[in-house]
Amino acid sequence: MNGLLISESVGAIFQLILFSLIPLSFWLLFAKKKESNFFKWIEHKGRSSVFGSRAALPSRAEPGK
Repeated sequence: MNGLLISESVGAIFQLILFSLIPLSFWLLFAKKKESNFFKWIEHKGRSSVFGSRAALPSRAEPGK
């Protein structure tokens, strides 16, 4: 039982490291010349391409109207 828990934990940590290295390697290969700070690049990419512009989101109707 403990062996299974350790095996699952090691596998989860390995996957976390692997999937964390994918954006880092992409930045090292392609985007480092344009943006020298990795965390600023991630922040910019997260806001612009993943979630889109806030102006494009529909506005919520105010309650009571």
